[in-house]
Amino acid sequence: MNPKKDVTESVYYKLAGQIGHIIFLQLMFVISIFPIPLPFLFVKYEIGNFIFMTPLFFLVAPALAALSLATLYVLESEDVKHLGIYFWKQYRKLFLDALKIGIPVILAASIILIDIASMQKSSTPIFSWFFILLLLVLLVFTVFVGLINIKFRFRMRDMFKISLVWTMAFLSSIIKVIILSLGLLGIMFFVSVFLIFVLSSTYLYLICYESTKMLDWVWKNYTQEGKSSTEV
Repeated sequence: MNPKKDVTESVYYKLAGQIGHIIFLQLMFVISIFPIPLPFLFVKYEIGNFIFMTPLFFLVAPALAALSLATLYVLESEDVKHLGIYFWKQYRKLFLDALKIGIPVILAASIILIDIASMQKSSTPIFSWFFILLLLVLLVFTVFVGLINIKFRFRMRDMFKISLVWTMAFLSSIIKVIILSLGLLGIMFFVSVFLIFVLSSTYLYLICYESTKMLDWVWKNYTQEGKSSTEV
C-alpha cells in the first residue's frame, strides 16, 4: 500500500494557502492606499473630483510595487513567513523608485481619462474607444516596466527598452495580459471603480504568475549573473 500523503502536500491545501495569501495582501494593499478612497466618502463620484484627487493617486505606485513583489514572494517561496512585515518593508524600500514610474503613468492615465469623458459627452462618443485602447496599451506596458523595476536595478530607459523587446517578441504573453487588463478596465468602466481596490491583488496575482517567464527571460538575457549561468 502507498503511504498516505501529508495533508499539507495536497493541491487543495496549497490552493487554500494561496487564496489566504491573496486575501491578506489585499488587506495590506487597501490599508496602504486608504487615503485615496477616503475623500470620496464626502465628495461626488465624478471625473472632476478624480482629477482633483490625482496627487493622492501617486500613493498607488509604491503600494502596487510592494503588492507585486510580495505576490512574487508568495509564488516563488515554498514557505511564506511574515508576509505583512515583508509587504511593508518592500513598500518603504520601493517607495521612491515606484514614484519615478508611477507619477508620469498616472498623469498620462489622467489625461486619457479626461479625453474619454470628453468624447463620451460629445456628438461622436465612438471615438472614446480610441482612448480606451490607448489606456489599455499604457496599462499593459506599465505592467512589464513595473515588474522589471521591482526585481532589477536598470536605468529607466533600459527598462522601457527591455519591455518593448518583450512585447514585440512574445505575443502570447501580451495577449494574456491584455485579456486580464480588459477585465480590470471592464470593472472600472462598467461596474464600479472602487472594485479595483478590492480585486487588485487577484489581478496582480494572475499577472505575476504569467510574468514569471518574462522576469526569468530578463534575468538570463540582461543581467551578468543570468548570462554567466546560461553560458555554464
